[in-house]
Amino acid sequence: MTSIYNLRQYLDILRRENELLVIDTEVDPYLEIAEIHRRVIASNGPALLFTKVKGSSFPVVTNLFGTNRRLELAFGTRPMDFVADLVRLAEQAMPPSLSTIRQAAPLALQA
Repeated sequence: MTSIYNLRQYLDILRRENELLVIDTEVDPYLEIAEIHRRVIASNGPALLFTKVKGSSFPVVTNLFGTNRRLELAFGTRPMDFVADLVRLAEQAMPPSLSTIRQAAPLALQA
């Protein structure tokens, strides 16, 4: 996996992977963007880049991490591995002991 250092790099990756929809039509930031965003999330759709936001010189991007695939594109499998390790530790840590506390130390550092 390539390291991502900024939002622009991540957006480029999303474009290459067909995970980004660019909306060039002017949209109102008051409720319109939120409603489009809500509908896209409900259909498990792509990340959205609104390039013409009414009254603003800044674009708006939403739904960047809305699916497991986009999370993996951004962070690799590390978050999922971390959660799996936490679950495994919780299952093995009952009853708590000094050795299970020692096992938890690396996870605490990751968190």
